[in-house]
Amino acid sequence: QSMGSGYVPVFAGSLLCALGVLVAARAGRTSAGSVASSLVPLDVTRRPFAVIVAVAVFALLIERAGLVVATPALVGIASLGDVDLTLTEVAALAAVLTGIATVVFVWGLGLPLNLFPGP
Repeated sequence: QSMGSGYVPVFAGSLLCALGVLVAARAGRTSAGSVASSLVPLDVTRRPFAVIVAVAVFALLIERAGLVVATPALVGIASLGDVDLTLTEVAALAAVLTGIATVVFVWGLGLPLNLFPGP
């Protein structure tokens, strides 16, 4: 039997469901303890918020400002969720991801993305 067009999405969805069950099982085994220990720390809420805002900013910038501006903005905003990253690490990651995105999506796949701001 050959793989159809829905094989990869079903496989990926199954893996994500299994991962969710695993995370839920591990979370259920930990004890809450006191009320103070059950409060959510700021770091835990800041990380997902930074990623969501970064993706939203990327979506708004990609057409207007181009890939070379939108990708470093994505990395910079998402990095605000981790206090351990240095500015040098963030800049290096932004440069590498911008290069990879340019090579894969613009040159390799031929997607009509602007690299720089402009019409």
